[in-house]
Amino acid sequence: AGYFTYTCGKIYHDGSIKPKDRAAEFNEWGPAPGQGRPLEPIAKLPEPRHPAMDWGVFPERDEDAGDYKIATAAIEALQKSPQDKPFFIGCGFRLPHVPCYAPQKYFDLYPDATLQMPPVLETDRDDTPRFSWYLHWRLPEPRLHTLREYGEWRPLVQAYLASTTFMDAQLGRVLDALQASGRADNTIVVVWGDHGWHLGEKLISGKNSLWDRSTRVPLVFAGPGIARDAKCGRPAELLDLFPTLLELAGFP
Repeated sequence: AGYFTYTCGKIYHDGSIKPKDRAAEFNEWGPAPGQGRPLEPIAKLPEPRHPAMDWGVFPERDEDAGDYKIATAAIEALQKSPQDKPFFIGCGFRLPHVPCYAPQKYFDLYPDATLQMPPVLETDRDDTPRFSWYLHWRLPEPRLHTLREYGEWRPLVQAYLASTTFMDAQLGRVLDALQASGRADNTIVVVWGDHGWHLGEKLISGKNSLWDRSTRVPLVFAGPGIARDAKCGRPAELLDLFPTLLELAGFP
């Protein structure tokens, strides 16, 4: 429809689209840097484990983190997008997701002494059929009893909060750049995630369930044609993002 289209970060799962097919999706493909890894795992968990099962303070500087670089790429795309045509920018942040890494200052916002832990009902399995506890992928996230045994439950919660706040700061950088571009009033912004996350609720961690904590996701629309501060209490489906954006943009 004449748009300048750009993508950066984890819009497609890494490697899930072949290079020969990329031209049909976006005019330009920006960088999709990973989060990087410290020399040794930070979290104390039983081995062997999936390399993504880690959390803690890393890297030292914001600028060295993958999501910072992804935000910078989106900002640069905003700045160079042609003024004579509309634009679509897909900016895919990696956090919050394992490994849950963030610089120290984001951990400092959630000191252990005042850390609010998620609600956990120890008898949560008692009134559900046994098969319901296996309705998930065989993913490597540790169960709550393992986190407790190794003293990693509180560190995981703290790291999840810190990494979420770090990502939010990068989103803020992109929105500031949109405002500075002078095109904010004519731009639709959608912020969403592809799954929720357990931090001990239902006695598990991770995204590998059909429970409420996994299936509820953030979904925020803002821009022309969207009511300010409105909330929708009905179920929504992420597959509906595409036709919704088409309608908001005035396309069939």
